[in-house]
Amino acid sequence: MRQRVKLAQALVHDPDLLILDEPLSGMDPIARRKTIKLIKEWARAGKSIIVSSHILHEIESMTSNILLINQGASWPKATSTRFATSSTSHPHTVYIKAERTRELAREFLAADDLLSIKFEDGAIVVQTAHPDVFYARLTAIAASGEQGAIHEVTSPDDNLQAVFQYLVKS
Repeated sequence: MRQRVKLAQALVHDPDLLILDEPLSGMDPIARRKTIKLIKEWARAGKSIIVSSHILHEIESMTSNILLINQGASWPKATSTRFATSSTSHPHTVYIKAERTRELAREFLAADDLLSIKFEDGAIVVQTAHPDVFYARLTAIAASGEQGAIHEVTSPDDNLQAVFQYLVKS
């Protein structure tokens, strides 16, 4: 309740700029959802909001415009998915569940952006240095249907937490 009262006090004067430090701290899940919705609505209304938080999945749920700061160093403002693809030195992992994994793997091995490939039960796990190029090729392969059906494509690297962990370790 204290967090909600503090947020109400900040909003009552209808400021053009709102600075929030850990705004979801201590809130239950329903209050968190309502607060995130309120923050998004306020941003759509043209207000500026700065949110500081170490819980990155909450930040991702509020906005796609993110500035990461670690020990005084910042990374350029970008969307969370652009962070993931902005560094070619960051290996991007992709999990692909497919009908014919061996044929699909052969197709990927022909390209020079592949860093590694391993087989799992009915799937392959690929690491690439150039995710944009890789996803374009994967889309073309899937559209052609020549390598069988592709059932699932996921990536553990497609979230802000994974990208931040990589950047902090660099």
